[in-house]
Amino acid sequence: MVHEEEKRVIDLQDFVPQRSTIPKQVVKHTPQSEGIERFARWATADALAYTDVENNAIENRKKMTVAEQTLWEQLRSNKLGVHFRRQHVIGMYVADFVSLKNHLIIEVDGNYHSTPEQMLLDAERTRHLQGKGFRVIRFSNQEIQTDIESVMSKIIKSLI
Repeated sequence: MVHEEEKRVIDLQDFVPQRSTIPKQVVKHTPQSEGIERFARWATADALAYTDVENNAIENRKKMTVAEQTLWEQLRSNKLGVHFRRQHVIGMYVADFVSLKNHLIIEVDGNYHSTPEQMLLDAERTRHLQGKGFRVIRFSNQEIQTDIESVMSKIIKSLI
């Protein structure tokens, strides 16, 4: 009598990283109970570099600039009727703010973004993110701090 080999079902959750209880570390397994929401957080990331990039994102969330904090207060808790994430990993990059459903990334640029070297890096980053289907809009720290109403108006227009 020939026995059929047991078919093993592979669950994507087996491959989704999970933050460990130890700060600044990510482990590579998530319990089934966390479900697809956990997968959604990881699905946009580069699997090979996830741990390093996610740890960067964690640090960025702790050390938001004044402009990022100001904008986050306007975006958080679905205030625009749209869910935004802050410091979200996409590929090898950490987007300042992203609406995954609307494929919109909002970047907040400090003064160093005006240097020629950083402008080239930002352009490459934008091309990469656009290649993944995202629209990218950028605001300077000064623009957010001095004219948040105009910034919010531009964000709303980008969502329409």
